[in-house]
Amino acid sequence: MRIGTAALAELCASLGREPAIVTERGELFLSERSFGAIRLKVPTADYLRFVNELPAEVRPKVMSLVLLDDDKDFQMAVMASVKIREGKTFIRDREVVLV
Repeated sequence: MRIGTAALAELCASLGREPAIVTERGELFLSERSFGAIRLKVPTADYLRFVNELPAEVRPKVMSLVLLDDDKDFQMAVMASVKIREGKTFIRDREVVLV
């Protein structure tokens, strides 16, 4: 999946805000249109293994996660509507675990 220049700029701008969620694996930042930028604190391979091992009920759909080049300030983009409600993360009204 490719990310358009405008969406990438929006995600980069979101890094100037406080993260919506912080865990030992990384930080989730939300853009104006509720896309997500994930800045990893662990190697990318470890993060992908973590996502793959999540129970199916809370595993994000692979189509919504986009791995970015190493030269960005964040490593994963979530190209879907991400919402945080009561400390839980939702993509398209389905509870998921992202970080």
